Amino acid sequence: MKTDKIKDAMLDLQNQKIVLEKAIEGLQAVLNGLNGHSESGNAAIVKQGHYVISPADSIRGIDPELSYIDSAIQFIKVSGRPMHIRKLVEQIQVLRHNPNIKRSSIEATIVRHIAAKGEDARIIRIRPGIYSVPNLPSVSRSVAS
Repeated sequence: MKTDKIKDAMLDLQNQKIVLEKAIEGLQAVLNGLNGHSESGNAAIVKQGHYVISPADSIRGIDPELSYIDSAIQFIKVSGRPMHIRKLVEQIQVLRHNPNIKRSSIEATIVRHIAAKGEDARIIRIRPGIYSVPNLPSVSRSVAS
């Protein structure tokens, strides 16, 4: 039985839950700020051994003018592990304040980059829909083939 898809779906749901919780915390912080209170938050949450980065946390320090490739590389490095294209798209949409950016545009750009650069590509495909950077400790080029 293929449990990988179920595990990926569970992780996606957990990430969405955390993103919503962080959004609620952010709105509460805004309300507190407007009411004269201050509150600090965490940059990342550890959930079941993985760092789960909310869009608001992961875009800090990333230039919204970066290309899709450069943005994806930065998000992968911040997360410290390979990312699904859906997560990369969500992050780039938040970074650029544009929810209309299409998955197909970002994925096509990544695929063209990989095809054009070959072994010198700065981003690699681990398996369908999953991308990483070649120098992550848990990633090797042989997996990306």
